[in-house]
Amino acid sequence: MRKFLFSIAIFLLATNAQSGMITGQKLYEMLSSNQIMQRSAGTGYVTGVFDMGDGVVWCETPDYISIGNVADITLKYLRDNPESRKRIAHFAVIFAMQDLFGKCGST
Repeated sequence: MRKFLFSIAIFLLATNAQSGMITGQKLYEMLSSNQIMQRSAGTGYVTGVFDMGDGVVWCETPDYISIGNVADITLKYLRDNPESRKRIAHFAVIFAMQDLFGKCGST
């Protein structure tokens, strides 16, 4: 039983580590894909980062901004800043939102 539980724990750790680390290039490919599953996965990733940072890492966004808008803003940022595709993907979302809405606490 202990071996079984240990195996499950290792599997979950390995799966979680892999799923959380995507590059800006991978996010760019997902968001610009014509395949709905790829686009949805990219939008889901952006949604998670957006929910974490809204009003904390960048100033609070207006109510009329939709998740689709946030995904489009992130895609435009990745398209306009190809060097950002080399970083971990969440930086692209953060920098895109800060460029548009400003950093919290900045004047």
